[in-house]
Amino acid sequence: GGEPLVNINIVKYLSTILKQNANNLGIDFGIELITNGLLLTEELVDFLLKCDLEWIKVTLDGDKEIHNRMKPSKNELIDGTYQIIMNNLKVLKGKVPFIIGSNYNNKVKDRLPFLYDDLKKNGFRKKDIKEIAFKPILGFPGHKEKSDHHIEACTFSETDVEVFTWLTNEVK
Repeated sequence: GGEPLVNINIVKYLSTILKQNANNLGIDFGIELITNGLLLTEELVDFLLKCDLEWIKVTLDGDKEIHNRMKPSKNELIDGTYQIIMNNLKVLKGKVPFIIGSNYNNKVKDRLPFLYDDLKKNGFRKKDIKEIAFKPILGFPGHKEKSDHHIEACTFSETDVEVFTWLTNEVK
């Protein structure tokens, strides 16, 4: 859990040690990175590629407007995180395959196709994106009854199959 790139030195250290040990033991090794994308740099990806980085999953929860509302920047001088993440992805395009992950609820789902359009406008093609994955925002058991504040969340059993099918078609 959490953002792995807040401690890049540990990520580099572990990647190096694990790759060396796997090589010494004759074990296949690969790195798969899941990140919010804010701290992705070309220098880091180049380093991890030498340690057999296979793909990077980055979460973008909708288009710029919705993503920035769902994941605002802690820095008041920055208008959200979407453009920072998109710029990082554009710099790295072609170096490593990306998985684009999106979490959705009723407020987000209708804006996901705009994200897919924006990826295309920013020059991303099928070869750049290994997969587009989306899933409903999941609450903890009993969240609707136990929460002091409103959580718009669901379980997979509450997922509208028509919405899921529609999003699948939008990705295609």
